Amino acid sequence: MSRFLSEVIVTASAHLRIRSVLVALFALVGLLLGTSSVWAQGIITGGITGTIIDPTGAVIPGATISATNERTGAVLRTTANGDGTFQFSDVPLGPYSVSIEAPGFGAGHVSHVQVVAGNATSLGRHALTPGASAQTVEVEGGAAELINTESSQGEVVIDAEQVASIPVNGAMDNITLVSPGVVMTHADNFSNTNGANYSVNGERGRSNNSEIDGQSNNDSMIGGPSFFFSNQDAVQELQVITTDFGAQYGRNMGSVVNYITKSGTNAFHGSGFESYTGSFLSSLLSAQKDPQYGFCPSGSDATFAAANGCTLITVPRFVQNNYGGTFGGPILKDKLFFFGSTFWTREYQAGSVNTSGGAVLPDANGMATLEAAFPNNPGVTQLKSFGPTAFKQGNPAFFGTPSFVQVTDGTTTANVEVSQYKRNLNAAVFDQEQLGRLDYQLTPKDRLYLRYDYQDNPYEPAFYLYTAAGIASGGYQDVSAKTHQVGGDWSRTFTTSLVNQLRYGFQQSDLAFQGGAIPNCTISNFAPCSSVVGLGPLGGGANSNFGYGSNPVTNGGFPQGRFLKMNQVQDNASWTRGRHTVLFGGEFDHQNSPAGGLPNLEGTFNFSPGVATYSSGPNAGQPIPLRFPGTYTPDQMQAATNGLTGMLEGVGELTLSQGNPTVPFKEGDLSFYVQDNWKVRPNFTLNLGLRYEYFGQSVNLLHDESVKQQTSPHPFWSTSLPLSATTFPHIDPNYRNVEPRVGMAYTPDFARKAVVHAGFAINVDPAFYNIFLNAAQSAPLVNAGNFGCDGVSINCTPSGGWTFATIQAADTQFIPTGGDPRLNPISLVPKTFKNPMAETYTLGVQYEVFPAAVAEVRYVGHHTFGQFQSLNTNPDLLSVQTAFPGYGAGMSVCKDPNANGYGRPNCAYNAVNTVGNTAFLIYNGMQASLTMRNFHHFTGTASYTYSRAIDNVSEIFSTGGGGTTSAYAPDPLSTNAAERGVSGNSYPNVWGIQMAYNEPWFSSQHGLLGRALGGYFLNAFYQYNGGQPFTPFQGLIPAAVNVPGLLPDPNDPLATTSFCDFGFSLSFLGINQCRPILANPKAPYNSVGINVGGSYLNYSTGATQSRDSFRWLWNNKYEAIALGKPFPGVGRNTLRGDSFNNVDLTLGKNFKVTEHVNMLLQVSAFDILNRAYYGTPDANIDDSVLPAFGAGIPNIFLTNYFTGGNQGSVAANGAYFQGSGNRNVQLTGKITF
Repeated sequence: MSRFLSEVIVTASAHLRIRSVLVALFALVGLLLGTSSVWAQGIITGGITGTIIDPTGAVIPGATISATNERTGAVLRTTANGDGTFQFSDVPLGPYSVSIEAPGFGAGHVSHVQVVAGNATSLGRHALTPGASAQTVEVEGGAAELINTESSQGEVVIDAEQVASIPVNGAMDNITLVSPGVVMTHADNFSNTNGANYSVNGERGRSNNSEIDGQSNNDSMIGGPSFFFSNQDAVQELQVITTDFGAQYGRNMGSVVNYITKSGTNAFHGSGFESYTGSFLSSLLSAQKDPQYGFCPSGSDATFAAANGCTLITVPRFVQNNYGGTFGGPILKDKLFFFGSTFWTREYQAGSVNTSGGAVLPDANGMATLEAAFPNNPGVTQLKSFGPTAFKQGNPAFFGTPSFVQVTDGTTTANVEVSQYKRNLNAAVFDQEQLGRLDYQLTPKDRLYLRYDYQDNPYEPAFYLYTAAGIASGGYQDVSAKTHQVGGDWSRTFTTSLVNQLRYGFQQSDLAFQGGAIPNCTISNFAPCSSVVGLGPLGGGANSNFGYGSNPVTNGGFPQGRFLKMNQVQDNASWTRGRHTVLFGGEFDHQNSPAGGLPNLEGTFNFSPGVATYSSGPNAGQPIPLRFPGTYTPDQMQAATNGLTGMLEGVGELTLSQGNPTVPFKEGDLSFYVQDNWKVRPNFTLNLGLRYEYFGQSVNLLHDESVKQQTSPHPFWSTSLPLSATTFPHIDPNYRNVEPRVGMAYTPDFARKAVVHAGFAINVDPAFYNIFLNAAQSAPLVNAGNFGCDGVSINCTPSGGWTFATIQAADTQFIPTGGDPRLNPISLVPKTFKNPMAETYTLGVQYEVFPAAVAEVRYVGHHTFGQFQSLNTNPDLLSVQTAFPGYGAGMSVCKDPNANGYGRPNCAYNAVNTVGNTAFLIYNGMQASLTMRNFHHFTGTASYTYSRAIDNVSEIFSTGGGGTTSAYAPDPLSTNAAERGVSGNSYPNVWGIQMAYNEPWFSSQHGLLGRALGGYFLNAFYQYNGGQPFTPFQGLIPAAVNVPGLLPDPNDPLATTSFCDFGFSLSFLGINQCRPILANPKAPYNSVGINVGGSYLNYSTGATQSRDSFRWLWNNKYEAIALGKPFPGVGRNTLRGDSFNNVDLTLGKNFKVTEHVNMLLQVSAFDILNRAYYGTPDANIDDSVLPAFGAGIPNIFLTNYFTGGNQGSVAANGAYFQGSGNRNVQLTGKITF
């Protein structure tokens, strides 16, 4: 039996638990059906409802109703019930002509009835006239499909015409921002995005279910979509469901975003387009107009720049071409239809010069000296093979005035010329998307559908991951991303009251950060991947690094990637009986998603002097000395003490990992649902639903892998320890995801244009594999070690080059084995790890303001519990309890200095990072929207949300900026109430407006004047939200210790450390868990002081000042003791950054070439107001010390001196993201037919 199935039926008791839930579900079905037709719609279909009456208002039972799809000719038939009501269920999207016949009455005809996804279009009370005369009513796009009279579900549907021209440049997830309750996550973005990453009702950006045609399009590793659908001409509707999901929807707590693709019709139709964006039409960044950012005034020349030390304002060359088309039509009229689309992007950005930033390495002359003086030296071979100029892409070169560094291998001496280095690396992004779809009306009762998607979306290189120094050294990779998806279903109408839809979906996404500087270094072939080599500062400059991945952002972490593969089977049925329509079905998903990559798998060398120490023997812990010729004087020894000498002699520290670089995650998921939509009265519908979901614990793969390794002939850890100490724990299955859904829709008799909605729903989130991947890359699954190399008895520098193949073969022998994995910092999840849950409460009113406009006001309350939170679960409390004896009353800590957990509650473990289910969210929002369909030629949606969200953490990872500045609570014993604060995704005021206007006066384009003045349209997209919350933070130790003379005693631990767990922060966070102290809110906003024991010093100048002259204090032990509490820092998210205010605009004109052929020309301006978005300012309190270094850098704490997020815009030498701070213009030509 396969592992994922064994998870589902692992024990008889577990089986009984699932069975009991199923019995309850189907018992409810039986109860509802036994009580005694209204409406139903599928996940990618809609419905049509109505009531047939005579002129007196009396119902007409037994009327025959037919609905004919105006595009495909497909015909649906039904009969009115005894109360005159009728419904069509599971109706494909599009316009329909509805015919009504009844004995003794003239026929009724209603044309252009628009069916949209997830809703039932109501014809209301339709009167037939006695006699034989027929009556025809034409319905233009209006309120019928916009107003929801049958459920409480909150959704926004954007139709094909809107999607095609909305200015998003293919980034269609941006369109979700027009929905009330939806806002960008900005810096709190940790998942894939097809445009903007977004939060719904305060939830995290990972809590959204991405679908294409109602089938999964999710990246289970980090969240977000796996296929980035960009062809706006290929989308029939974009459906965004945000509240009170029907029971047929599940998997996530935030929203369902469903891209519904177009299908073929009885007429051939299609489009062809080309869009061009070039930097010649781009504006400068607002920052480039401000001298504080180091840019020269406009009109300056090179002489001025050199004299004033500023940077000339330039807009690097940038070109993007999007082109493609669509084509669809009949294969067999009224029976078989096809539709296809193609989309291509070719984006090129001219690189600017990326320099090493002061770091130096041997230049051409220096390499010649090294090769002559030290032939066949492994270090010289490595530098020649993997140094900056070994990677020819981007024309690497050395520059600046060279200097000389004295080096030796212990015998020979040489003076080596070194210089800074640079690379001008162009960036390219390519995208190819193909879509094919077939729809087959096999019989009047059987409908088949099949879709295939393909995407190839490489980034060359992955420029958003690297610093300038990393690119200059050659430590860069490409991103390769390929996705295949298949979707299909069979819809069968068994009777007029029973419709079933059987669906199958498959997706496979391969995403890898690989290749680049070393093209054949991939996640399937690690052998040629080179080690990272650090030499420390040479000649007093910045740290010099080279080798694959030699980049401060991602040092030693590549190649890496993931393969996502999912098979999805769904069955959805609707059964009507009397006033009840019961929707029921289920789903089974099998995920097979291995992740590849392991940090330091190829080894990371650090040859900086003094870093390497002896691991054992009488000199254990002592630095390994360099070897010098016997004739060297002390001054010569000092001159030759550098990283190049260490590399030549093989004296350095090697960090190396041993373990499986591929983690083959697998998971089986099950869900079942039932929902009764009960028409209690003609104007009152009650929705009663129940959903059950089971997500397999894929994390148990780590348990299985660790047991397999530890019981193998070559275990990593001591076999004298129990397996519970040397393996990852087994996590209990979670069977408790029972999700009731209750809602109502009520149309009062006194207000027939209004619908009152109310609802309650529970939803759950799946775990994302990124949580488990962090655990998979640490002990006990990985044996990683740092060990000193002396070049003699421990020679870590093989002669065949330093690559994965040679390093693993030669150096894993030096990684200690037979130890205790608990001595290392480890990552875990609790044994009771489960899925987060959210309760949603809604109450609102929809009102038909005009026949083609619907307004809605809705209150949404959203409460999440059991959300994921990163926790320090074995904190170092010894110093805290020593200074504050009452802290942690009843909790003892380990007093054995030889134990793994000295000073921690559990003696057996060192630092433990646990992702638990302890986070919460409380969201309250008033959401308003206005949706129009061709109302005085306006079509679109405008929304406004006033809300507040409170939580105790907003993500499991830290941003260092907005949202989740630090993901960890300062007080490890108080991670709930003490951390209660404004959520990182809480914005009091949010606007989202998308509005299209079609000029009406000359729309027929008759005559010369009509052709000149007709066919114009405008499509505007506006987004606004207030500033993102953030929290100031501080370093592990004060930066002031690096300024000579600033602190009286830089070694005073009471002045230079906090009561937060230093070891844990060093291992998992990189910054201090303790937050700065808010001393005086009325003091200057970025004034910082530090308590040095009885007095306070200005952090920037070292001057002694009073405490109340500072707004902020560095949180150290002196101040905590003075205040009488160990963790006195400021609360979470008490500050806000810059507001986001962006307008994108498309202006176009249609030219009628013939009756059926149209040519369109349009211009789109992104960020037309050229309004820069600065995100959050510098939140690092330690940056206030910069003036003390005397380099002329001001106090940049809480300022926007560094532009942060603006690096992702054309004029700021980064990737192209429209609306990121400068205006960009796109020109488009299109033919439609």
